[in-house]
Amino acid sequence: MAYTAGADVAASEFVDEDDWNAYMGATGSLEYLKTEADKISTCTQTRYTSATKALATDYQNTSGKTRFVTVTLDVDAGANPVCYAYLEANDTTPDVAVAKRRGDNDSGDIEFITLSFPVPAGYYYKVTGTGTTIRQWVEWDFH
Repeated sequence: MAYTAGADVAASEFVDEDDWNAYMGATGSLEYLKTEADKISTCTQTRYTSATKALATDYQNTSGKTRFVTVTLDVDAGANPVCYAYLEANDTTPDVAVAKRRGDNDSGDIEFITLSFPVPAGYYYKVTGTGTTIRQWVEWDFH
């Protein structure tokens, strides 16, 4: 895979590891990026139930870390669900849709819908879903 670094490198020019490290310096070197990527494996996982998390409720990521959220929703029989994940930085009632799933369940074939999305530190988020109930809500905070 070829990387292009910046204005002093042509867009089609191949940049090898030595060139990348020389261009990016210590904090952009491949060695640095590899150690940063290794930190992703250190995370805290929390599973919630419908008793502790609710649809159409505003939450804030106060962990100080990036959070990854996965919500699985059971679809009611005969429902035509429309589900959204919303996210916003400086608004306690987030309304910027970052994920959407919908389905036609007239035949009863759709059992569940899953939405997954990252939440930066400090951001507000919520999940909505018509004709659905929470099956599982899982959050990972990356350290």
